[in-house]
Amino acid sequence: MKVWILILFLMTISDAEITKCVVGEASNQGYKGMLAVAETIRHRIGLGWGLKGIYGCSKAEGRGEPMWVWKMAKKAVSASKNTNISCGATHWENVGAFGKPPWAKAMTITVVIGDHTFYKER
Repeated sequence: MKVWILILFLMTISDAEITKCVVGEASNQGYKGMLAVAETIRHRIGLGWGLKGIYGCSKAEGRGEPMWVWKMAKKAVSASKNTNISCGATHWENVGAFGKPPWAKAMTITVVIGDHTFYKER
């Protein structure tokens, strides 16, 4: 039963929704940064968390990002189905801009890409 619930949940979050989140979180991080964020979002979805806690999902639209940024994000989201440059991360933060978050104490750093530090649970 839990497997079916998870599968139904996974099917409700479209690549378009993930792309919007990637633009909101990583529009200035280049393709590699977008790819890592897209992977991490997919990891979170796979754990049943959905888009909960991803601030960029609500701020992407209306930011005036050029079309090429949206195209790059869409390409990264598509590729993220088959990559793992975030090394299994489930969280990320721009530590330089916002400092190390309290939740990171229980996490292991997996990789730093651009301005983002990626984490997973120990």
